[in-house]
Amino acid sequence: MTTPRWPRAAPPPWLILWLFLYVALWTPVALWLSPALPYDAVEAVNWAQSGEWGSPKNPWLVGMMMKPLIYFSTLAPDGYWYAIHFAAVASGMLGVWMLARRLSGREDLAWLALMALNLSGIINVDILPYNDNYLLVALWPWLFFILARALDSDPPRWVWPLFALVAGLATMAKYSTLAPLGALFWLTLLCADRRRLYRQPYFWLAIALYLLLIIPNVLWLIAHEYSALYWVCRQIRPELNLRATVALLSVFYPCLLLALLVYLCGGRLRWPPSGPLRSLLLLFLLPLALIYLWLSLYRGEPVIEWLQPFVVPALPLLCATIHDLPAPSLRRLTRGLLALAPLVLLGYLLVYHLNLRDCRAQWGGVKTFSAQAQQFWHQHSAAPLRLVGGGYLHQWLILYGADRPRTIQPWVVDTPRPPNVYTPGLTLAEIQRSGVLLVGEIGMSCTREAFTSVWQYWPTLQPQIYHQTAFIAQPGAAALPVCLAIIGPDAADSIQRDQRLHERR
Repeated sequence: MTTPRWPRAAPPPWLILWLFLYVALWTPVALWLSPALPYDAVEAVNWAQSGEWGSPKNPWLVGMMMKPLIYFSTLAPDGYWYAIHFAAVASGMLGVWMLARRLSGREDLAWLALMALNLSGIINVDILPYNDNYLLVALWPWLFFILARALDSDPPRWVWPLFALVAGLATMAKYSTLAPLGALFWLTLLCADRRRLYRQPYFWLAIALYLLLIIPNVLWLIAHEYSALYWVCRQIRPELNLRATVALLSVFYPCLLLALLVYLCGGRLRWPPSGPLRSLLLLFLLPLALIYLWLSLYRGEPVIEWLQPFVVPALPLLCATIHDLPAPSLRRLTRGLLALAPLVLLGYLLVYHLNLRDCRAQWGGVKTFSAQAQQFWHQHSAAPLRLVGGGYLHQWLILYGADRPRTIQPWVVDTPRPPNVYTPGLTLAEIQRSGVLLVGEIGMSCTREAFTSVWQYWPTLQPQIYHQTAFIAQPGAAALPVCLAIIGPDAADSIQRDQRLHERR
């Protein structure tokens, strides 16, 4: 079986309208209902501030996506976060439609693949707390789409370099992209008709382009003791378990439901005997099977998170194997799945409107606290707030502080648990020059113990101004004491070793 010719027709206007409405509706709804952004947003903004070729958990693209928040301080973090998430999802949805049309040669099956996404809550809800999965949702469908053209019998010269560009970006979004890419590498070695690729100069150009995108991150990992890989290893431990099976079912149930609906409507699924579709299915299923086996033998915490992006290309691949489905049944099935889209949105609105399980209240107080802390700084200093430090709450000022301050948390590379939020290359002289706002530990008054995390790395710092305030995590929650302290800009004389912090009780 060979796939149809490269589709030259542009996506239909109705598809563009659908994607526009999706972004235009979901972005303001999520923005209106969410009390505060997830902690992953704090990490991503900090990695953008650091401007390095990697981070303790992810490659460089996650932080790069947050660069506009650094360059344009007027951008609202919440609005930007949800806008890029749903814009990325819309890009991935377009890729799903194009991939299904490419592999099946039929627009009706492409619409079915697109509407089948409504069976899953991953693209609308589940990826919102994460700073990396939304990038895979955007990139993986296009990765498979371009690969389908590259594996065809007459690929154009530019297709492999374009594939390398998308593959490099996807790898720098999340390392799990290496799973299908690794399978592709073995395919080019084991299959005789694919080994001829190594005789084509444009294939080597693609390899060089891919390496150009990932080598900076590889060098960064070497310099930082492979911290991201170490983080993954800390999340798992050897243990035979069923969590991987449960996670697999919870992620891929849309594929199971779609297959069942196709059979009930008279259609059948057929494994392709040859061609790009067969290769893509193998490149998708074999790595997924190995990941499932690995997660079944090693118990891990974020299992579902790791598997979520796989369902997005799975649906168009599944739709491309559909045969003998009567056209009237296909239209009814597509329209039925289309009707789910507004129901999912209404369900999301209802859950948050009724505040089930306090979903609208959790940690919304970080916004108010960040504004109060920044106001306290500006009451005592005309300089912008450039540095913050201290307890857990100080990290939220990285995101919600209007001045976008950096943390004074350093990264000691040889520590067994490198921090997720850190500042590389920070010196005591810079702290003296810029000043710093310190935030004590939650629940502690203005004592030296409230700033233990600061004295651990900067024992000579001596604040001049202290202020006892309170943090209310959410409406109705208890007010917890928190101490704020200021070291003003250019306060060199106040930074003396072994000076004691005056207690205010």
